[in-house]
Formats: sequence, structure tokens, C-alpha cells
Amino acid sequence: MDYYFVKDFKKNYRFFSSHPIHPIEVNFTKWRKRWEEAKRRLMMLPPKILSQEQAFERALKIKDQETIIYYSGIKDKDRMKRKFSLFLEKQRSKHFFLLLFETILLPISGVMAFLPGPNVFFYVLFLIMYTQWRAMRGIKILIHKNHEFVCSSLLKEWESAVESRSSEQMEVVIEKMAREFPVNKIRKILYQ
Repeated sequence: MDYYFVKDFKKNYRFFSSHPIHPIEVNFTKWRKRWEEAKRRLMMLPPKILSQEQAFERALKIKDQETIIYYSGIKDKDRMKRKFSLFLEKQRSKHFFLLLFETILLPISGVMAFLPGPNVFFYVLFLIMYTQWRAMRGIKILIHKNHEFVCSSLLKEWESAVESRSSEQMEVVIEKMAREFPVNKIRKILYQ
């Protein structure tokens, strides 16, 4: 599995993997229709967010001690390691506070069960919490792994286009990246 750590067109770092975005795997026999509707709505999250959460979640399955992460090579390797470590710490704190906030919202969504119709809000909130909890566990694993940063000339070309704010150049590079990298919806992750 390949991981990528690169700036998007707004100059924010994005972390994602080569595996495609997949539906959340939670199977319950009772109220299956509600869960399916909640999973469908959760998959409507922007690919930037969903791909990052699932990349963190996939870290739970890493067996090797060393993780390969592709980056642009514009900055030196030691600086990128520090930047990535700070990024992981920030993401862990962010996930913790979001989970805390969602835990407060959970009882309120339970009260909505008295309203007629299925309480899809509760199920969507639960699935978001579940996804963030698994992502937070993956972040914890990534923090303790050794990271091998590998330069990619195509990612370097992308970040140069981002820095120059040339939308024509970004279009050309994103098309090259879509052909070369095995990343599903890379345009939506980095450009839109």
C-alpha cells in the first residue's frame, strides 16, 4: 500500500493512500435499512476528508515497522519527517476533540428517535464517530512507525504548480498524476 503526503491546491497538506475510498464496513442485522442509508450519507463526505480518514484507518493493518510515504522532495527529508510528525500530532488532537464533541451530540440525536421516521442522524453520527475512532487508532500506530520518505518528481511538479498558482499547469500535472498513480479520485483529493 502506498501513502502520499502532499500539498493540495490550497497549500494544505493531504495524507492519503493508493487504495480507493470504500464504504464503511459495519454490518448489523437489525435496522439494516437505516444503517445502509447512514452509510450512503457518510460516503457523501468530500473525498479529501474521507480519503484521509481511511488512510489513517488503513494504518491499523500495517505489519511492517517501516512505512513508505511519497512526497514532493521540495523540502529535505528531515524537514518533511518533522512536518509529518507535527501533522500526525495535530490530527490526533483534532480527532480527539471531534470525538469529544460528537459524544456530547450523541444523546441529543437519541432524543430525535421520538420524531416520526428513522433516526438516520443518530446512525450517521455513530458511523462518523466510529470512523474517527479507527482513524485515531491508526494515527497512533503511524506515530510510532519509522517513515521512509520517497521523492516523486511528479509530486514535485505538482507542488511547484501549486506554488506558482498556475491553474493550467495544475491541470496538466493532475492529469499525469491520475494516469501514473494508483489513487482513485486524486483530482478531487488535491484539486477540487
